[in-house]
Amino acid sequence: MNIALIVPALKNAGPVRVAHDLAWEYKRMGHSVEVLYLDEGSGLLMPDAHRIGIRRWLDTSTYDIVHTHGIRPDAAVWLHRDSIRCPCISTAHCYAREDFRYTYGSFVATWGPELWQILRSRHDVLVALSQDMANYYSRHGRDHRWTYVYNGIPLHSENPQRPDSGNDLDRINELKSHCRVIGSVAVLTRIKGLDQILRVLPDFGDLGLVVVGDGPELMGLQMLATRLAVASRCLFLGARPHGSAYMSLFDMYGLPSRSEGFPLALLEAARAGVPVVASALPALKEAFSNSEVAFFMPDDLTSLKAAIQECVTHSAAYATNLHAKYLTSFTSTHMAEQYIAIYEKALHV
Repeated sequence: MNIALIVPALKNAGPVRVAHDLAWEYKRMGHSVEVLYLDEGSGLLMPDAHRIGIRRWLDTSTYDIVHTHGIRPDAAVWLHRDSIRCPCISTAHCYAREDFRYTYGSFVATWGPELWQILRSRHDVLVALSQDMANYYSRHGRDHRWTYVYNGIPLHSENPQRPDSGNDLDRINELKSHCRVIGSVAVLTRIKGLDQILRVLPDFGDLGLVVVGDGPELMGLQMLATRLAVASRCLFLGARPHGSAYMSLFDMYGLPSRSEGFPLALLEAARAGVPVVASALPALKEAFSNSEVAFFMPDDLTSLKAAIQECVTHSAAYATNLHAKYLTSFTSTHMAEQYIAIYEKALHV
């Protein structure tokens, strides 16, 4: 099969990482893959990558499948659909209304998702990251193009297994000498919900927080840590090129997001054998059991405190159960096999 994957850029961002892992899995499976990207930039090594433009289109007559990731790749297919002679697939990587509201405000959240639906209107198959997300977009089954595939990640990370910076390692080990560490790797926006972990730290005198990432909420989180008198137990390391390299240093991973598609960071923690405390978001509750992830209700600090305590008490069991679930259900090989099945079905409709 000759597959074209279209992404906004070759940067290290969630949807592009999914496309990256699919591309390499397809190559291993014997398929021909080209990655087409719209913007310059580096970060991820892709097989056979070529830059295109929304108006500077390529000859697509040789492809069996065109698979887009993101609103601008979707727009490119919408503009050029008449010249594409094969099935077109789009993957939705977030809950658009919630994501737009936290990122851009209520005005964009009102019309942005509707525009995106129009830009997907000429695709043959639409893929969500969970059954819950498929229901969200299909308006509970009225748009029959929707299906779902859970994200997956490779069994072995291409990234270093330890932080690039020796100084980071020293600082984390110093914190771990007197604290149990809950860690997070994220772009620091309000939707990620890290303020919730800071707000419960005063109730856990032996708990420290390590945050790997940068973003518009960084200064606000640092100020909140100071105001709550927990700054001495918090490390804000900033953005790092290989965030997954920090996973094995955490005693537990914190995922307090207010909305998520299907977070790769949770899978990276699972691969590293690190127990996870996570928001009880519908997609995560659908995919993981209460014995695999310590769930709490978003913006309910009492629930969060109970989940952290549960994870501390039963950390080994959570880590073992989550790692086993990852191996059986959430590898990139498993993900790629499900997408190939979708492609084959689309080709034979």
